Amino acid sequence: MILLDTNVIIDLLNNEEDSRWDYLSQEDCVICGIVISELYSGIRGKKEAKAIELFINSVDCLQIEQSDWLEIGSLICNLKKNGLSVPFQDSVLAYLSIKNKCRILTNDKHFSMMKIIDSRLQCV
Repeated sequence: MILLDTNVIIDLLNNEEDSRWDYLSQEDCVICGIVISELYSGIRGKKEAKAIELFINSVDCLQIEQSDWLEIGSLICNLKKNGLSVPFQDSVLAYLSIKNKCRILTNDKHFSMMKIIDSRLQCV
């Protein structure tokens, strides 16, 4: 299973020739609520809104339980203790990846830095 980061979805929606579309046909791909929020916050028109809606409806969404927030905070604390400060939303994605034992497909380089600190994190 692969957790898709917002930046990858934007790339995919902007480029039908992007080779990462293969992941969608070869692997179970999922998103999470933060990705949905980020996608909707950047909508620039009806056509883009429809494309995002179709995409979101084509993949499953990982849920965050109340008990997960403590673990997310612990992960962020551990990253900071090791000298790494990353955007909150990316910390949540990293946690969901670890919890659900799935890989993250992202363009963000700080995920590879997080992986050095927490080897449970797997990136594509």
